[in-house]
Amino acid sequence: LPANLNNIGPPVSITTDIDGQPRSATTPDIGADEFTPVNLSAGIAALVNPSADSVYCDQLPLAIKLVNSGLVPLTSVEIQSGVNGEYTTFNWTGNLLSGQQVIVPLGNFPLLDFQSNYVEVQLNSPNDGTDLFSPDDYSIYTDLYTGLNGTYTIGGVNPTFSSFSTAMLNLKNGGICGNVTLKIRNGDYFERIFMDPIKGSSENAWIWFEGESGDSSLVELISSGSVDFPSTVRLNGASFIGFKHMSFVQNASVNNYTPLHITFGRDITLENCETRAFTSSTSSSSDHSLVAFIDSNLTIRSCRITGGSIMACNLVGTGPMKYNLILENSQIIGGDALDARNWTNVSIRNNFITGGGGNTNYAFYGLGLNKFDISNNYISASGAQGSSALYLINNGSGGNGIRNRIINNSLNTSLGVDVIAVGMCLRVISTSNTDIWHNSVRHNSLDTDNFAFNLSNSSGLDIRNNIFANTGTGIALAYGNITNSVCDYNIYHTNGTVLIGGTNDLAYIQSITGGDQHSMVADPMYTGIAPDILQIGNPLLENLGTDLGITTDIRGFARTFPNPDMGAFESASAPNVDLGDDISACGSVLINGMVPGTDSYSWNVGGNTSSLLITQSGTYILTANNEIGSDSDTLEVEILPLPSVNAGSNQQVCAGEEIQVNGSGSGTCTWLSSNGTELANTCDANIVLSQSGNLILQTTGINGCEAFDTLTVTVDALPNVPQITIDGAYLVASADGELQWFQDDQPIDGETGDSLAIPGNGNYSVEVTNTQGCVSISEIIEVNVTSNIQGDSQSILIYPQPASGNELNLRMDTYSTDVDVLILSVEGKLIQRQRLKIDESGNLKLNISQLNAGIYFTEIRLPYEHIVLRWIKSSE
Repeated sequence: LPANLNNIGPPVSITTDIDGQPRSATTPDIGADEFTPVNLSAGIAALVNPSADSVYCDQLPLAIKLVNSGLVPLTSVEIQSGVNGEYTTFNWTGNLLSGQQVIVPLGNFPLLDFQSNYVEVQLNSPNDGTDLFSPDDYSIYTDLYTGLNGTYTIGGVNPTFSSFSTAMLNLKNGGICGNVTLKIRNGDYFERIFMDPIKGSSENAWIWFEGESGDSSLVELISSGSVDFPSTVRLNGASFIGFKHMSFVQNASVNNYTPLHITFGRDITLENCETRAFTSSTSSSSDHSLVAFIDSNLTIRSCRITGGSIMACNLVGTGPMKYNLILENSQIIGGDALDARNWTNVSIRNNFITGGGGNTNYAFYGLGLNKFDISNNYISASGAQGSSALYLINNGSGGNGIRNRIINNSLNTSLGVDVIAVGMCLRVISTSNTDIWHNSVRHNSLDTDNFAFNLSNSSGLDIRNNIFANTGTGIALAYGNITNSVCDYNIYHTNGTVLIGGTNDLAYIQSITGGDQHSMVADPMYTGIAPDILQIGNPLLENLGTDLGITTDIRGFARTFPNPDMGAFESASAPNVDLGDDISACGSVLINGMVPGTDSYSWNVGGNTSSLLITQSGTYILTANNEIGSDSDTLEVEILPLPSVNAGSNQQVCAGEEIQVNGSGSGTCTWLSSNGTELANTCDANIVLSQSGNLILQTTGINGCEAFDTLTVTVDALPNVPQITIDGAYLVASADGELQWFQDDQPIDGETGDSLAIPGNGNYSVEVTNTQGCVSISEIIEVNVTSNIQGDSQSILIYPQPASGNELNLRMDTYSTDVDVLILSVEGKLIQRQRLKIDESGNLKLNISQLNAGIYFTEIRLPYEHIVLRWIKSSE
């Protein structure tokens, strides 16, 4: 066995191994055998790449974890690697002690698309010898696929993937490298799909399965359930998955839980799809048509969900609160059609929801919903088990001004006769902070113990503009334990003898609700076939509602203001055109005469839209028409002239420079920044901008009209300020751009490089200019080498300066004196030390032939003082 398993186990109570040999009491071997490892062995501890968790978009960065599985140090090994039969050899060298590991990259290898890639790694000749333990010398990896990215096809002629199964094989093993769309050709696909999380999927990388023709009936995924797989499609923890224009079908009389089953995961979208459960009167029907128990972000749009002996659309699940449910423009038809529980941020709008079958408990059941909007739905239930069209319990949220909505819904139930259970068309229990507006409710049964509207144990409700009608012999309203609520502008009706609480009297309703002062007891005379049309047929009840800001009815028809109809449906009326008061405007004005419920518009000056851009004074008449009638309104408009204005040409400046603007206008001038800040109040001005942007010139005429013009200013950044350092006899600048050196504020001719040989004492700087022509200048650096004397005042002259050649001369007022002379580098390091004599003329000559160019210090040690001076040796 390899050395990396030797003596690394923790102490245990097992004293012998499988062979009966003694185990180490403190550091036993790993495994059944207490063994003595081999001396020389190299092993593959693991494949780093490929790995099951990684996505490879086109190439494989092959890498292994190399281990010394012998006792002696590993210093070299030959590594042969291959992908799909293409091999390369890599010779590793290093120094690994026994049991040590190192990651070894082996290069990038191209991968084949849409098929399994085969990877091999073989170790040979450790330390140029023989490997004494071979089982860890070889490793393989199969089923390696490239990640998908882009659009592909399934089925049909010359597809990318012949079936869903082959596409899923690539997704499962390869993952995705970006957004993926799988276009599905028309046909019936008799397959099952099981999808776990797909590598690489994210909010920026979705997988879409999409019928290529756009017709969901032409792409059907069909399966007959089994004991182990009772669904056609099962998503288990998968996220960022979308389906469009396709059907999911369950086609078995047993083991047929649902066509589409989604558990856990998040961000699942269905658009223009159909789920169709197996339905039979002679055998077992499917439990559900759609089951979605995801964690968050479920969107269902324009779908048809049918069948299900228990529930057509099951959005219940278990666990904590879920977030963001959108169910719109869909049909849901089944036993109990829709069950949604424990969702926050809920939009259920514009749907047909029908509880089909004789034992429907409810069409729509909602529990634990928060921040919900249930609007513009047709909801119908029938059956013998206490049917409810809409049954809500324990819903709503308190505080923070959050209002839930139950608005513009048509609710219908038809309970059987002589049933024990109690039917309640709209049932709201333990619900708070909810607006219940413009709903048409119809319950129809010959039993007397059923209700059109049952409301209890709730608070913070606003119940207005509704119709609660029991067109059978039951009760219109059951109302109890309601607090902090408003109830008014409602219609109550029953064909029986009891409206509520043993009476048929509005005054009693007013007494128990504490409101309903504008409500009435009357027969709405519903027209049409429920639930499609529950429109008021009684003309005496039209336009008696109050304005709640709901502009359209359940069908999208315009509401009449200020007094809309009660209920979900608005009766049509002629337009009412109102263009408002006559106006004066500067230059032009846009008039919007939109009237809800209008079929066509016409203006006296031409035009057939509700809005008109007017640029000339005059009389303007708008006529609006619909099938009921027409109406017109007249508007007198005065258009005042705009003053002239010209901001001038666009400009480009460097940061910190003033911009000279020379605008003109026929009125007073004001310069503004792009965010409206006033910068100057004259036509001509000097302005500084910190960054590129627009300058706006505003001119105000004598009539108060304003005109504007804009110029764009591009502010170019300054280059970085150069930094100067001393390097020997040179000044060196760090800067990007064109350079110019200065001495005592004067440019030095020809000195434009990044270094300058110091020409003498002075104040030096460098200027840099970038490609935009903007300039930055460095700080000044002083060079003074001849006056840098430390010690007693001693007259001294050093020449030539800068020095060159082999000799440096000094002249002093001391002579015929032997002195110690030290030459030190600029860092203070001693370079030379000499004993020299100052001649009778006070001259002292230093040999500097061995010195490189640079800055130096010379220290002269006189009997009673030391003199230190700095000088330069140039390169010339």
